[in-house]
Amino acid sequence: MDEFSKLGVSAVTLKKLKQIGVESIEDLLMFNPEELSERAGISEETAFKIIRNARHLVKRRRVYSALELKKQGRCFFTTGCKALDDLLGGGIEVRAITEFVGEFGSGKTQICHQLCVTVQLPKEQGGLEGKAVFIDTEETFAYERIESIAKRFNINPEFILKNIYVLKTATVDELEHVIIEELPSILKEGIRLIVVDSIIALYRAEFKGRGMLAARQQRLNYLIDWLKRYMRNYSLAVVYTNQVLQSASGFLVMKLPAGGNILAHAATHRVYLRRLKDCCEAEVFDSPRLPKRKAVYKITERGIEDV
Repeated sequence: MDEFSKLGVSAVTLKKLKQIGVESIEDLLMFNPEELSERAGISEETAFKIIRNARHLVKRRRVYSALELKKQGRCFFTTGCKALDDLLGGGIEVRAITEFVGEFGSGKTQICHQLCVTVQLPKEQGGLEGKAVFIDTEETFAYERIESIAKRFNINPEFILKNIYVLKTATVDELEHVIIEELPSILKEGIRLIVVDSIIALYRAEFKGRGMLAARQQRLNYLIDWLKRYMRNYSLAVVYTNQVLQSASGFLVMKLPAGGNILAHAATHRVYLRRLKDCCEAEVFDSPRLPKRKAVYKITERGIEDV
């Protein structure tokens, strides 16, 4: 309360902020004035003043030399598969979005389950000793898979399951409500990974036809923007899966990632997964620092493993 009093607003306004889940000055900096005004029921002028004062109080550093960033380095946690770790330059990157695109059976959901385990591994084993959130939009979460993978890494399955928060959503509105309004309170429990499986399924089901395309893309973009805010504010990794669609060009039929330009620009690293005869293949096809290359892996009862 002492910190909030420095914002220069009334006790009534502070109470409104707490009612929308704002528990610290840092929480305020995830909002823009228009959002804070609408959510808290205060004027935009007051919201602008609150956020401006909060920015002065926190005084986040925003300017670095490139050499400083290099010395800070990057933070990763293992996928549990050396071939995928090598492909991704060290594993799943923290403060980045990794997108896995592929057809049914290519291992997208299996990778998501495994990451919910590996993020909890001790640091000496390549983990972050953190918890995970699994946002399930297609009823894909299976605790049995978590238990099998946990046993592979010699960790108590019950301990692993206790540290995975599963959020099930059946509609776009429910998904947006969960991510924007309910997720912040969970992230303060030591979460280091957010998984969304899948990011596009509900939007494709509800926003049908070209007439609704603009609305779909706008809302999808806003949802991902909130995931990016959490990624930066809580220093965590975001992983989501994406579906493919067929695109015909003359006599050629191509399989492309769904989501159009919004998803094309959203992720830091985009990985295409394919089923082969006896294994699966992962290919980095878009990344600011990773070369376009491939790796193979297999899906077993123990999870995602090297061939």
